[in-house]
Amino acid sequence: MIVKAPRTPLLLLLSLTLLTLAALMGFTARTPGWTAADMNVSQAIQATRTPWLTVVAQVLNVGFGTLVGAALVAALTGALAISGRPRAAGRTLVVIAAGWGVSLLFKTVIARPRPPAAHFLLVQELGKDSFPSGHVCLTLSIVIALALLAGGSAYFLPVVVAGCLLVAAQMLARVYLGAHYPTDTVGSIMVTPAAIYLVTTVKRLPALGVLLLQADNRRRARRAAPPDTRKIKILLLHAYGMGGTIRTVFNIAGTLAADHDVEIVSVVRTKEHPFFPVPPGVRVTFLDDRRHRRPTRFPRLAPLRRSRLIPREEAAYATFNLRTDLKLLRFLRGLRTGVLITTRPGLNLAAALLAPPGVITIGQEHVGFASHQPPLRKMIARRYGRLDAVVTLTEADLQAYRTALGTRAPHHLLRIPNALSPLTGGPSPLTAKTVLAIGRLTKVKGFDLLIRAWEQVQAANPGWTLRILGAGPQRARLEAAVEKRGLTGSVELPGARSDIGAELDDASVFALSSRHEGFSMTILEALSKGVPVASFDCPHGPREILTHEHDGLLVPRRDVDALAATISHLIGDEASRRRIGAEGLHTSRRYDPAAIGDRWRVLLADLETDRQSGSAGR
Repeated sequence: MIVKAPRTPLLLLLSLTLLTLAALMGFTARTPGWTAADMNVSQAIQATRTPWLTVVAQVLNVGFGTLVGAALVAALTGALAISGRPRAAGRTLVVIAAGWGVSLLFKTVIARPRPPAAHFLLVQELGKDSFPSGHVCLTLSIVIALALLAGGSAYFLPVVVAGCLLVAAQMLARVYLGAHYPTDTVGSIMVTPAAIYLVTTVKRLPALGVLLLQADNRRRARRAAPPDTRKIKILLLHAYGMGGTIRTVFNIAGTLAADHDVEIVSVVRTKEHPFFPVPPGVRVTFLDDRRHRRPTRFPRLAPLRRSRLIPREEAAYATFNLRTDLKLLRFLRGLRTGVLITTRPGLNLAAALLAPPGVITIGQEHVGFASHQPPLRKMIARRYGRLDAVVTLTEADLQAYRTALGTRAPHHLLRIPNALSPLTGGPSPLTAKTVLAIGRLTKVKGFDLLIRAWEQVQAANPGWTLRILGAGPQRARLEAAVEKRGLTGSVELPGARSDIGAELDDASVFALSSRHEGFSMTILEALSKGVPVASFDCPHGPREILTHEHDGLLVPRRDVDALAATISHLIGDEASRRRIGAEGLHTSRRYDPAAIGDRWRVLLADLETDRQSGSAGR
């Protein structure tokens, strides 16, 4: 994987190095030998004591002590705020707090004792810990804050020169007064600028991770094993849930398991048993098992636990958190070879960033590019090129990704549709007075529009029933809409059903009312049972599966009247219903699992060849 690292990580790495070296120096300074050497230097400086030097040292001691120092900081930030520079005041406060505060942290951790009491009789009210010097940290913090304020002006150089002299004087004064060893003051000028830089660039700390990731990938690339496509891991959000993506992933996993070692890795687990049966030969493992986890006791801290790895614009962002971030990081960086197939934008982006160079990565997109929010689309355009392949379900979406990725597109950007799910039973007899709709009860599925259309259908075709299968957050709203329109006796919402074949056996028409739809598995399943489909012509899936008036009927998207008329036509014209249903049976054979599985095998073979020849994009 090629990861471009900006210059910022070099300064971040230098800051962390300074803090690490300062800590090591502080612990080493506690040893008897180092303390003795420190004491010799201290005594040489203290031998120069004169009355006027003592006065200067005492002024520096009082002027940058805790109380006076806090007053100086308050005066400086207050003056900036009153003068109409509140942001500068805030930045100044952050700089000084970071540089001064780090001294307290280091003193607590290192706990180096002060010099012997006989050597600091010139100062009073000292704390017990010596490394680093809080006075020097505060002095340097104020100097850095003033230098930042003067940046770009004629005052900058004088401020820097005067500040350096003041800091040097403070360092000598702390030793002169017997309050600190020389090492303590040197540690102060190491930790203060490092702490200030880290705090003021905290939002850019991930760039340091990129730098470290880049170095680790170079190391791994030299030791990477030969490419191996026999082992396939498919990363899924929730393997035991209900949804089209889960069903299609199970389908392709079962097909590939005939000649590959296939494992489905589920990010979370919230249920005891899977909704869909796990295919034979396929293992399912979980990164974050939430079945027995207690609700958090501190809901106000929830924002602190939000995911930093997954973009907030990802539709399933609420499912991710810092725990899943760490689990994903450990899983992805723990891979050594094989194939990783990811199944949603957030996971695709994580794999593009974190998957090691020995792993072949394939990002699969189950929804249209245009349905993603703009910030997510920008991130996709920037990062998907690091994947070995990107697979879309529709031709329209393939073109959208080609346009969005441009020259950054991976070598393999192609369409492989979903394979048809095997269903129970044979073709539907088309005799039941039932119109069936299937999907999660969410706004995007448009069941509210279908209920509005059904009001017209039911008026013209009494005795027919609309049956909407699925579960989801819109259930209460849909039930209220049914009651409001007086459709309680003709609309059923029985919840989710695992045996879709049996449900289609008892249906004569299938309706799809989505506002937008990827490659619809429910349309394919209806076609495979010979049930005619009436669908909105929404972007982008239905038109790529159905040919209007041949194996299905398409109506303008969100046109409730047209959808009602089309459903009524199929109800009233049995010959048309049976003709379209029969053509649908022929269409469904294009999506036989064996045929789709062969397309995946060709892709895997091509990717392995690319890796062996060294032509892969990663």
